[in-house]
Amino acid sequence: MTQSAAPPAPAVVTVHWNESNGVVAEVLPAEIRELFKSVSLVPGKYAAGGQCVVPRIVDLTADIHGGDRTGIPNGIVPAVIAACRRAGHPVRVTGYVPGPLPTPDLTRPAPDPALLALVRAHPGGVVRYGPSVDPVSLVAQVAAAWPDLTIAVVVRRVDDTLRVRSRLRELGVDAAAASGRYRPAVGEVGRVVVTTPIGLAADGVRMEWRQVAVVIDPVDVMGKRGQACIDHLWRARAFGLVPSGSALSPWENDLLAAFFGLAELTLPAHGRVERRVVVESVMFSGGVRGQPTDDPVDLERRGIWGHSTRNDRIAELARLQAAPPGAAAGGVVVLVGGVDHALALLDHLPGWPVVTAGPVNTTGLSPVRIAALTVATSPFSRTSAKAIVTAAALPDLDLNRFSVLVRADAGPGLPPIRPPQLSSPADAPPLRLIDLADRHHPRFRLAARTRRTSYTARGWYAPGVDQLAGRIDRFLATRPALPGDRR
Repeated sequence: MTQSAAPPAPAVVTVHWNESNGVVAEVLPAEIRELFKSVSLVPGKYAAGGQCVVPRIVDLTADIHGGDRTGIPNGIVPAVIAACRRAGHPVRVTGYVPGPLPTPDLTRPAPDPALLALVRAHPGGVVRYGPSVDPVSLVAQVAAAWPDLTIAVVVRRVDDTLRVRSRLRELGVDAAAASGRYRPAVGEVGRVVVTTPIGLAADGVRMEWRQVAVVIDPVDVMGKRGQACIDHLWRARAFGLVPSGSALSPWENDLLAAFFGLAELTLPAHGRVERRVVVESVMFSGGVRGQPTDDPVDLERRGIWGHSTRNDRIAELARLQAAPPGAAAGGVVVLVGGVDHALALLDHLPGWPVVTAGPVNTTGLSPVRIAALTVATSPFSRTSAKAIVTAAALPDLDLNRFSVLVRADAGPGLPPIRPPQLSSPADAPPLRLIDLADRHHPRFRLAARTRRTSYTARGWYAPGVDQLAGRIDRFLATRPALPGDRR
């Protein structure tokens, strides 16, 4: 019997970090390159006349020397390596791979140590800053923490170079300015230079040798010409400072990832960070039976609010988290959809306050239930370390007092948490979100899947998941599927 030939071994992909002209991949499969195409919208015209926008496919990678090698933007190198390995291609990494920086010099205390930790650990990243944060002061902190590093600060306009330079000098950083209008000589540019993208080409700037690049408001800076200039910052650890709340298109997010990478940090205010949320799923499979066409309110009442076994499980989780073995007790919130569910939980969590958004009609309620009711604005609800909270009341709660949020509402999407509620000191422990993932009815299963997708999109991962690894997985999940890829 003739034996069939063994399938060829998958090609080994070599990723080479080059100090002089960026990262180059050899033998990068075409299906991997397809993953790193994006779509931007460009001006166009209708055939019958009139202006419109049309989609244009943009390749984040580039052919080198006729296509035998592929140029890769520094930011997405980890994603390219992960995609190759996921597709079964061994990867060999060679050349100069950026390592961590030395311990920062904290002779001058830094208001934002989380920023310095990001710059030290990663070759790039995106920093989203709140309205009260001065982005120039972030640059000054980096310059003071590593007094030997050369830094290029990239801004959009010529006037911005002078404004930022003056502000840096006020903060004690000796900075120069460069632009297409003013091209300083070699001796006129020191360790820190503020420049437009065109000004990077000035002889004194020596952009290929800059060790750190900080781009302020990069979406505004990185037009077609800006990208071509910034792309020559080959050696630099590149960081983009983006105003928080900016509504970015998928193309703009891809652009930020390509140039700055997938490491992120949010600074709501100086000295504060966006609190990390870790999600723990607890399956619940017993209980209500019915068809997907059941009346939604009746189904909610039978399967969620009045489900005694489910409420027992919620109460057990809440009590365990309120006093974990071997640890100090932490504040616990049980999130429910409405007052009916909250009052039903009182039979399982006696003595817990029920926090609502406003006064509740107490007709027919027992004295115990009436005594448990409080509104989110009351002094008691602002000091209690445990509470059953309705979805309407949660946005008014100070979540910094709590370490655990037990989500029992069975709703789709994210819990109703406002961004200021996650503003916390840099050393604050993460908020543990325990999600009761219902499996006992198709409608509840769908809501649980929707919640899980929302958590991942928001950057909330399971315990032990590295934040950068989670963002790489999320980035790849938004790309076209590889052949045989099961998602």
